[in-house]
Amino acid sequence: MSEDKTGIDAGEFEKKAFSAIDELLPEEPEKKEEPDPLTKLDKVLLGLDWEISESTVKEFLDTVEELKQAYPDEASCALLSMIRSLVKYLSVARHMSPPGTIKLIEKVADVFKEINTSTLSLEEKKLKAKGVYDDFLSFKKEIEKRRKTEVSPILEKEIFSLRADVSVLKEGFEQMQSRLSRIMDTFSTQNGILENLKEKSEYFSSQLVKIMEEIGKNYTVIKEIEKDVSPLPRVLIASMDGQPVAFPERCVANVYKISSRKAKEIKGRYRITLGEIKSVWRGLRSGIRGSLSKLKGDELAELEVPVFKSPRGEFVSMEECVYKACVLLEEDGKYGLLLVDKAFSRKAVTPTSGRKGRETWVDRVIEVPRKGEIPLVDMKFLFKGG
Repeated sequence: MSEDKTGIDAGEFEKKAFSAIDELLPEEPEKKEEPDPLTKLDKVLLGLDWEISESTVKEFLDTVEELKQAYPDEASCALLSMIRSLVKYLSVARHMSPPGTIKLIEKVADVFKEINTSTLSLEEKKLKAKGVYDDFLSFKKEIEKRRKTEVSPILEKEIFSLRADVSVLKEGFEQMQSRLSRIMDTFSTQNGILENLKEKSEYFSSQLVKIMEEIGKNYTVIKEIEKDVSPLPRVLIASMDGQPVAFPERCVANVYKISSRKAKEIKGRYRITLGEIKSVWRGLRSGIRGSLSKLKGDELAELEVPVFKSPRGEFVSMEECVYKACVLLEEDGKYGLLLVDKAFSRKAVTPTSGRKGRETWVDRVIEVPRKGEIPLVDMKFLFKGG
């Protein structure tokens, strides 16, 4: 250690001095990570529920624009547009907005978060979007009704007050001057209130028109969603008379492979017992589904069912087809056999869309992934007369 002439330890003094400087200098702040867009949506929703101000509304609308960039699909954009319209309306209407406006915004936001954080299919996402759109339409009708009826009760109250003041003039000539002065003052104040109310009403109406125009822009997108969402059944694909066809999965009780000789025999029959198509390699109960699964093997063998003719009609050259399987079909407690020239794929698929078919035996023409458009056989047509 070294001491100077004053007796101070220079090394210890330097150590304490630098320690003091370190305490004065702040540590470098940690870098905060930006929250993901969905977390930010929760934050701005909480802020809007706490206070409806210019800053909270602006932050909310900025967040919606960010989410549109992050989630550009149709269902997400439609939901975000609904949220944006509702928040704009809330910023204008404030306390005049219907009860439950905030809850509707939160409900639409919850559906938006659900379809973007879950493994829902496209059809399920569109159904979710359609559900809140129905609530959105109900809300729109309510605010249109409120806009038409909101001003009239206030005007009636003001007019009643004026009539009461005018009636006071009848009390006497001596009091007329003072009464008249008071009436004029009251009228002036009330007239100012009415003018202010008129201006606010006109501004509110103009803002509402803009909101309705924006809702109208989203109408086309929502209609597309509604059109695509349809109750299409899961189907199994086979080949009938050389053409791919689809059967509702719920109607296929079983599929039996048969020889060409057996196919010719079945083709010429009107009715047949299931025991006649049994093979040594596979029992009648193997793979059976539906209500017939409760029957025993001998009970199935004795069951007599009709043999359906090809629903495509006589114009199809039946002799050219080589039948390799027969399908046991079930509909409303009835059963029947139909020959097909290519056995089913055992994996059921969900159609992406459907449209009305032209042929009487076609329930509708469905779109199947990687296979294109395929006719769905109308079970009611097939079983008619069977």
